[in-house]
Amino acid sequence: MLNYLPKYISTRAIVAYFVALVLCSFVFLGKSLDFFFMFTGALSVTSFFYLSNTLTIQWQTIRIKTFTQKIFIIGFIVRVCWVVFSYFYYIKNTGQPFEFMAADSMGYHGGGINVKNLILTGSFSNWDMFQKGAYSDSGFMLILGLEYIFTDDSIFWARIINALFSAYMSVLIYKIAKNNFGESTGRIAGIAAMLMPNFIYYCGLHAKETIMILLTVLFIERIDNILRNKDFKLLSIVPAMFVGLSLFLFRTVLGVTAFISVLAAILLASSKKTKWGNRLALGFCATLFIFNIVGSKIMYEIETVWEQKGTNQQIGMEGRAQRKGGNVLAKYATKSIFIPLIFTIPFPTLVNSNQPNQQIMNGANFAKNIMSFFVIFGLLMLLRKNKWREHLLIISFLLGYLAVIGLSNFAHSERFHMPSLPFALIIASWGISQFTNRQKTWFDFWVVSMVIAAIGWNYIKLKGRGLT
Repeated sequence: MLNYLPKYISTRAIVAYFVALVLCSFVFLGKSLDFFFMFTGALSVTSFFYLSNTLTIQWQTIRIKTFTQKIFIIGFIVRVCWVVFSYFYYIKNTGQPFEFMAADSMGYHGGGINVKNLILTGSFSNWDMFQKGAYSDSGFMLILGLEYIFTDDSIFWARIINALFSAYMSVLIYKIAKNNFGESTGRIAGIAAMLMPNFIYYCGLHAKETIMILLTVLFIERIDNILRNKDFKLLSIVPAMFVGLSLFLFRTVLGVTAFISVLAAILLASSKKTKWGNRLALGFCATLFIFNIVGSKIMYEIETVWEQKGTNQQIGMEGRAQRKGGNVLAKYATKSIFIPLIFTIPFPTLVNSNQPNQQIMNGANFAKNIMSFFVIFGLLMLLRKNKWREHLLIISFLLGYLAVIGLSNFAHSERFHMPSLPFALIIASWGISQFTNRQKTWFDFWVVSMVIAAIGWNYIKLKGRGLT
């Protein structure tokens, strides 16, 4: 059983990225990435895999308290560095401290200012977001409004707070992985979370992903702790339930998936790892909170999502194909394509497709593509060893959320995958711990297939936009 990320894996992943980048630059001559995007991609991949290999070896024997301090402090420093750099980079390239095509981020910023003003004037009932019932996109503006009260509407300090949240999330991921799979797997997961470029990137944006992921991880960590803890207190369930309810303020399907995962764990989890008394108490409280949702505006949003489940992907993809600058081939993308690839997508944008936000994320997406091998391998090993019921909370959330995304028109949108990424990293860390020489051939095959998939995907991006 491995307690570190082998150099064999890290070396091949890094080499594969540069092979894919060079091949795309030559195959699509004249459409190669700008040097800056090449640099950010190379930095993301090399730092993630090289440091994951180095640190999982170096930090094997340090004390638990020292380990958690390191992943928090170093994670925070790395994220602050990115926040500072990206803040001025965006000002230079867009004229404002927001990413390219930042309609959502600017909307959140304006909404945060409105919330702050409404709180300070005591006119909270006038907030039209609540009157219209759009709960599923109000949570981040509430958080921003509270932050702006103390930071004078500072975009910069809101992102520093993002860095703090994201660094703490790495510690929570370590705790979940440790409680489920042991100390060594927990350390692999904690280091991977600390270094994961996707998490770092969103700290520099005015987007809801960072706080949404933190709340998701915190909810699962609290529920997992309640199920496994022999001496838990009944009152500890209540704050966990409120954290779960807060997820509905960020994404309706996220809240639904989280509570369904809890119910699945209560009903089907292994009795070896969870106590019946804990499960009954948790089930009772969860039922009360769910009944509180029924009849509310949140329930209306759930019903709307359910009614649109069969058509939203087709309509969304056709819209992407028809809009200006869209990909005309998007209309051919269906759930039969997305679902088999749901652990792996999105593939990296390694060409100049006039999508700078996707281009800057090319290395992060490639790292996720490679790590998805260990997510799939880890799940198969849990099935093979018949241990899946011992980790049902994590598995049901991961599979449930990805299934929902795979059936939506956001299946290939990287940001919509983000809530599942912490749990994918936990399963991947378990998969790495089970990796042996027998799987090396399969991993090599996977790496080669990711290079080929990246080339094919970038051809589709250019062809569909008439850029070839």
